Amino acid sequence: MVKIHRGFALFLWSAAICVVLIGSLSPSDSALMRTVDGLDINNKILHFSAYVCLAILPVLGIRKRNKALMAAASMVLLGLLMEFAQNLVPGRTPEVADEVANILGVASGIAIAFPFRRTLTG
Repeated sequence: MVKIHRGFALFLWSAAICVVLIGSLSPSDSALMRTVDGLDINNKILHFSAYVCLAILPVLGIRKRNKALMAAASMVLLGLLMEFAQNLVPGRTPEVADEVANILGVASGIAIAFPFRRTLTG
């Protein structure tokens, strides 16, 4: 079985949060958002996938079970705050369906990651 260092999972989690913040707060006419739109991937799939990752990484990276669960669950709050912040971003609007996709992604990420917690070192 592959062993992954917990510190690496936490590093990736920090990077993933940054990517989600940038993507969530970029104006709709930015080069980044035009590129994302050009991928022709459903927006809800993007939200779900991003939040799966945001939940998996702290579950794998944080040693104590309860803290790992709380950190992963806190990504629901991050998604909610990003949806509200989109009111301030030109060309972006918050959507309840986006937050539903975020919540489902976090729940799925937690369910996927917990069985793999024993495969980590550090």
